[in-house]
Amino acid sequence: MIKKLPTVTVGLAAYNEETNIADLLKSLLSQKEDGFILKQIIINSDGSTDNTVKIIRTFRKRKIKVIANKDRRGQPYRMNQIYQIFDSDYLIQTDADTLFGHESVIKNLVEAFKSNKKVAMCGGNVIPLTPKNFIQKGVYYSTHIYKTFADNIRDGNNIFTVHGPLMAFKKGFIKSIDLPTDVIANDKYLYLTCVSKGYNFQYVKKAIVYYGLPLTLKDQIKQNTRFKVAKKLLARYFSSEFLEKEYKRPQKTVLKLFIKEFIKHPTSIVYVFFINRYCKILAVRQERKMANILWDKLERTKVVIN
Repeated sequence: MIKKLPTVTVGLAAYNEETNIADLLKSLLSQKEDGFILKQIIINSDGSTDNTVKIIRTFRKRKIKVIANKDRRGQPYRMNQIYQIFDSDYLIQTDADTLFGHESVIKNLVEAFKSNKKVAMCGGNVIPLTPKNFIQKGVYYSTHIYKTFADNIRDGNNIFTVHGPLMAFKKGFIKSIDLPTDVIANDKYLYLTCVSKGYNFQYVKKAIVYYGLPLTLKDQIKQNTRFKVAKKLLARYFSSEFLEKEYKRPQKTVLKLFIKEFIKHPTSIVYVFFINRYCKILAVRQERKMANILWDKLERTKVVIN
């Protein structure tokens, strides 16, 4: 008897992504279907005003489905729509401004689910592109600190390795989710919901995606402030004790990594240190203002893998 292969849907919300959407779709279509069937790729356009939808339609592939919404409702709303309509064993969620790092990314994620029936959610290895200017260098080196300690907490199975550019879910789990529109960090919300319900989260280091860093100071501050507000907004849905437990960092390890990176790149690390302090103050002032906000399109380097 031939064993039925599990099916996979890739879903993402997109807003004005004409620069990168074609390359992302090419990287998705080049995925090697080994041990699974790629049933569908759903792109839910959140009122894009550029050529995003037009570019997607040039592919003329049956498995690519584009939903061309005229109004903007925000990423949580559009992802909730995808959660409702997709019909596969697994859903891979990504962002439009990313590229899958190799042809076996989806295979790696599917294998993680198969190896442990308690796993309801997986996270991938999200890697920033090589920086091109001073702003990006600062973010890149600080990200290296963050990623190094995150990969070593419970073998990477923790909230610090959860990132929107690559997440995967079992059908039964994600179908039960209704993302709140007032939570900025949807990725963290999904992880916390997964863990709080008694399911397992699995970090899959081999599943690599690349993304571009903010190009300007304005966008860096905007993004950093959103990250800091996000944790505060999560307190509306999870207890403070639970959040503190999940967000607890190995302070000595972080300090050692900070010093090590400071010795290598002192100017960049000092720059990021003060930007972080500024954004922390800004986050307190903007907490109410930033809830329910629609996503902003940041200026990033085009995602190209050399």
